[in-house]
Order: sequence, then structure tokens, then C-alpha cells
Amino acid sequence: MFTWIEDIRELYRLNKARLEVWDKTLPLDQQASAFAECQRNLKAKLSEMQARFEAVLQEPDLHLAKRKVLSSLQNHWDGLRVFVDRPDFMSKD
Repeated sequence: MFTWIEDIRELYRLNKARLEVWDKTLPLDQQASAFAECQRNLKAKLSEMQARFEAVLQEPDLHLAKRKVLSSLQNHWDGLRVFVDRPDFMSKD
């Protein structure tokens, strides 16, 4: 559980860094290199998390409560990562 909490904390940190260099007047593919690097870091962390929950879900003796939580995460994954391609979705502006 604590690993997932730390991962979520890291996602917030990565997204905050990304938003600090985001130019809302430009499309994603025209952002500065600093934004592109932050975007890559954010996507890498999300890919790592996805690979982990998919691997854990394959464990045959996984506790039912953990299976339910991770299955829900898997079912809602696309919706949970909308902010990646929509920085304005998470922006305070």
C-alpha cells in the first residue's frame, strides 16, 4: 500500500513540474523541451505503475481485497490518466 501512495505522490510531483513549464498557448507537440522532458518522465512513471499492477494481478494467490482494488484501477486506468494529454485538465488557471 505504501508503495502505491509514494507512486501517487510522485505523480503529483511530476505533474506539478510539468505544469510549471507548460505554455498553455501551445499544443502539446510544440511545447518547449523542458515540458517534453517532464511529459516523458510522467508517462514513464505511469507505464511503470501500469506494468506493476498488471503483474500483481497475475499472482494466483493475490488477496481478494487487493485484487478488487487493482482490478478497479485497471478498469479505470484510461480515465485516470486523461490529464497526461490534457494539461489544462489539471491546471489551476
